[in-house]
Amino acid sequence: MSLSAIPQRHSRNLGGERKSGSNNWSPKRSMPICSASGKASTSNDLGGRHHVSPFECDILRCIARVIQSPGGEPRRWIDAWRRLRGRNVEHAGPERGAWDGTVTMRVLITGAGGFVGRHLVTKLQAVLPVGAEIIATGRTEFSIAGPVVVRQLDITDADAVVAEISQSRPTHVVHLAGIAAIPEVGANVLTAWTTHLFGTLYLARAILKQAPDCLLIFAGSGQVYGDTAKSGLPLDETALLAPVNEYASSKAAADLALGALAKQGLRVVRFRPFNHTGPGQTEDFVVPSFAAQIARIEAGRHPPVIRVGNLEAQRDFLDVRDVVAAYALAVLKSDIIMPGTILNVASGIPRRVRDVLGSLLARSSLTINVELDPDRMRPSDTPRFVGDATQTRELLAWRPEWEFDRTLASVMEHWRGIQGGSARA
Repeated sequence: MSLSAIPQRHSRNLGGERKSGSNNWSPKRSMPICSASGKASTSNDLGGRHHVSPFECDILRCIARVIQSPGGEPRRWIDAWRRLRGRNVEHAGPERGAWDGTVTMRVLITGAGGFVGRHLVTKLQAVLPVGAEIIATGRTEFSIAGPVVVRQLDITDADAVVAEISQSRPTHVVHLAGIAAIPEVGANVLTAWTTHLFGTLYLARAILKQAPDCLLIFAGSGQVYGDTAKSGLPLDETALLAPVNEYASSKAAADLALGALAKQGLRVVRFRPFNHTGPGQTEDFVVPSFAAQIARIEAGRHPPVIRVGNLEAQRDFLDVRDVVAAYALAVLKSDIIMPGTILNVASGIPRRVRDVLGSLLARSSLTINVELDPDRMRPSDTPRFVGDATQTRELLAWRPEWEFDRTLASVMEHWRGIQGGSARA
């Protein structure tokens, strides 16, 4: 058996096409195919197909190396496995990739002081194995409750990034740092590109050099699909990237750069989450913008008028706690994720912004008028933007658990707590 006979992992290009390594096996043999989805299947001469795990693909590649080596004793098999997986293991372990505990799990988070970061820390504290370490980093000073190491880190400072990775030696990095609000990106274009693209590259290259076994979990954006959403169809990971603003363009550039680095040995999974909200999100986003205005009106701090942008747009909304649950699963199941894998995080349910506003208004006993604000209208607003997260559901056994009405209630209560209002104001 030659190495060329062993299936090579697929990668996905900009247009969503898949490329595979060569296959020289006999047509009568079953041929494992490792795909960009992080899964694998086997085609046989009867045209059937059954799943083969990435673990099994790696086993086959190890076996080929042993067969080609003189004296294929077990020791050589183990050495081949170690070289391929970068792990100090004596046996293959479980297929689903449960953490084996041979190395202390150290999860470093960039942008940990932000909206998503704080929710992720809470989630990881609940699900990581005993003894795991969480290292929360952010550009400015911040604090987080619990047994968490908190440090400042500016990801646009290449030397600081190398020093942090060298000091922490993380097993996983969840990369959240960035500028999330599109208007803020528009006002700080150079900063956005420096942060989203070059900051990501600094981090990825530091990992390759200082912690090559580390898995980088990249929080990208469903916005990278841009104009492709005009089809009105749910967008899966094969959808063409067609960003329409600086935020999405800089995120798409980082996404593609990481895909290229995966071919150079970087262990990375590229998440593309769609709209998500929850308590703690700023007013730069539609749901907290509505909720904050209602809370101020209830508290008597604003006339009973709420100003809005385009209410006819349909968006795919998720609770932030469901999004960080997907990131946490990637940490826990990192051994089953192929390098370069792309995963959407989406509900698959389009919701009209007008209906979201109506649900929030229904939670107040006040009569509140709605006025259109031209300044809140976006020229590139896509009528319908909805994702397909089937691949994430299948690979990680993830699914949204927060009902959207419950999410809206939690956002409303968060802003009432800030403004001092109440539902019966």
